[in-house]
Amino acid sequence: MDSIVIAFDPGFQFTKGYSQYGKYMCLARVVEAPPSRQPHEGVTILDIEGKKYQVGDGLKNANPDLNHDKTRTMKTRVEMFNYLHQICDGDRGNYTIITGTPLSKSETAAGLEQALIDYLSTNDYLPVTRNGITKEIRIDHIFTMPQAFITYFGLPAEERALHRSRNSTVLIWDLGGNTFDVAEFIGGVIQKDPETKLFTRNVGIIPMLEKLRKKLDYYYPTLNFSSSEQLRKIFEDRKFSGPNGPVDVSELVDAVGREHVRELIQDMSLIFSPATADENLLTGGGFVTLAPYLQEIYPRARLLDDAQFTNVKSMYAVAANRDFYSRLIGSDSNTAGA
Repeated sequence: MDSIVIAFDPGFQFTKGYSQYGKYMCLARVVEAPPSRQPHEGVTILDIEGKKYQVGDGLKNANPDLNHDKTRTMKTRVEMFNYLHQICDGDRGNYTIITGTPLSKSETAAGLEQALIDYLSTNDYLPVTRNGITKEIRIDHIFTMPQAFITYFGLPAEERALHRSRNSTVLIWDLGGNTFDVAEFIGGVIQKDPETKLFTRNVGIIPMLEKLRKKLDYYYPTLNFSSSEQLRKIFEDRKFSGPNGPVDVSELVDAVGREHVRELIQDMSLIFSPATADENLLTGGGFVTLAPYLQEIYPRARLLDDAQFTNVKSMYAVAANRDFYSRLIGSDSNTAGA
């Protein structure tokens, strides 16, 4: 049976996936469920190795009873098997998993990478039951690819050819939940070790939302702003619904956003030179929110299309290349279940 290539990008809140079947996004709402729990609208029940897990589609049906799982590896594993079950054609499916790792890897991120490899490796067909339907799923191989770095190879071939012919300096900025990574290419060639650590002040989107929460708590002490989804919505809408109607917090949002972008630029400018780069390309869900503030400083900075999925689409495109895939399969590193 042929192995189907699937790319996953596990983040703090979302697990994003991409394959020949298209893309998906799952809000990280997974909890262990009692044996009697049954599925209902917006919630899937998944049975893996004798345990039941409740998987909520928080994007469509927010459910306060579904909390963020504290063990990110379990959350990600359940989400991945949920997705593999859905796209499995028939009763059995074989998969090759490509997952992304940040360049500025923290100890936690490095641990997550290895945990994913250990956790998803099945070595045999694993029966996974989703809402009463059982399918056997096998993970043939697992590979990791550095994000930001690999995103460059997802750019159109003609664009990369132009960079080579002009010897252009291109910086890929990738802002995630708790990570910020930059990859530099000159004439299409990577310039720094892809594992370069930026030693940032943890300038992902989550720390910025925490700054916003503290300011909101100060100005509106009687209200509760504990949910990160709520905070992101407030940031993007620039308002929230208060007891007496909508409350405009545009000035507060702008102050937090600009401060965070300034910190981000200060950190990366210790290593890279964005002011003189020919291209500053922005990717990651964080820049969907913060790109306008960075473009105030670098007007020509470009937010890549479908920025939340740019990394995972690039990982899939590279892995789906037969020549590259053959080299991956021929390597013993980062391989599980082969």
